[in-house]
Amino acid sequence: MVLSLLLQDDVLITTSNPFTLDLGEDQQTCDATVVLLTADTAGTPGLSYQWFYNTVSQGPSTVGDDTFTVTAPNSGVYTVEVFDPADTTCVLSDEINITFNNQPIANTPDDLFQCDNGINAGVFDLTVNDAVVLGAQVPTDFVITYHNSLFDAGSGASPILNPTTYLITGTVEQIFVRIVDSTGTCFDTESFFINFFPISVSLGEDIETCSTDDIILTADTAGAVGLSYQWFYNAVSQGPSTLGDDNFTVTFPNSGTYSVEVFNTLDATCIVTDQVEVTYNNQPIANQPDDLFQCDNGINTGIFDLTVNDVIVLGAQIPADFNISYHNTAADASSGASPILNPTTYLITGTVEQIFVRIVDTTGTCFDTESFSSTFFQLLYL
Repeated sequence: MVLSLLLQDDVLITTSNPFTLDLGEDQQTCDATVVLLTADTAGTPGLSYQWFYNTVSQGPSTVGDDTFTVTAPNSGVYTVEVFDPADTTCVLSDEINITFNNQPIANTPDDLFQCDNGINAGVFDLTVNDAVVLGAQVPTDFVITYHNSLFDAGSGASPILNPTTYLITGTVEQIFVRIVDSTGTCFDTESFFINFFPISVSLGEDIETCSTDDIILTADTAGAVGLSYQWFYNAVSQGPSTLGDDNFTVTFPNSGTYSVEVFNTLDATCIVTDQVEVTYNNQPIANQPDDLFQCDNGINTGIFDLTVNDVIVLGAQIPADFNISYHNTAADASSGASPILNPTTYLITGTVEQIFVRIVDTTGTCFDTESFSSTFFQLLYL
């Protein structure tokens, strides 16, 4: 095929090397990598190429130089002029728009925590992560949305409509965040977890003890893990909070109020507390009482004053701190049931009777028992 051109001087020039030219469609990219442009001349050999960026030549025309490398962030209009060196009057040109869009980066958002302490409702403000996701990027250049699935975040579908008042589903939920440039072309995604964890603590019932043994307090958090504990005695801290330290040892004679503060290390504002009263009562000791004797001489009647043993049973213990009672059985003495109502005028049954004595502290909690014999014997005359 021969291409004929009629020039201004009415000179007909013909060329045997006709060609076409195409740079392709305009391009937008979210990458910061290079874009390689190729001047498609349908394989026509021997052509010369000159490239332009925003109408500014990027160098002299070069035979066979049919590619040009565009580097970020040089968005603009790229043009190529192509001609046959054998006929410089035959020039074709094409142009293409290259746009390097602003590729957003979704910085890793923070996991969010809330304490289920009976006051909080599990409603989260997801947008507190906006600034974290943006980082140093200019806020006006991007749009941030939150989604319930990775697919939705990737496509931009179904954004959470109430991100400032989002009600969690369950106790732990994964949220996906999408950051997109102002053109809507370039985006990035990340995810984080929101946590609504229940936290409770119980130290159990108040404790009264009659022993001098150590008492181990246990903070029952219903199996919750990852908690820190700080213990107090009469409102005075017993040391810094310690992860997992859910036990505390109470030693004699330190009666008082023991309390614990429990919090999740992921959210130190999530604190619950409980307290218990520990009382070391005064443990009485029943010293061995004296056996009592009375002679059946026709004058004595077998009536005994059992309380003469009070001072012996007490020993060096303070009388005002204890109560003493007398009983007919060991079981009654242990339980405190059926005390002898007339211990100062007790009529013996038979000639020998075992009497049981109970000494108890003023709280009625701690006691001790002992026993002695009352004997009413006769004198025999020969």
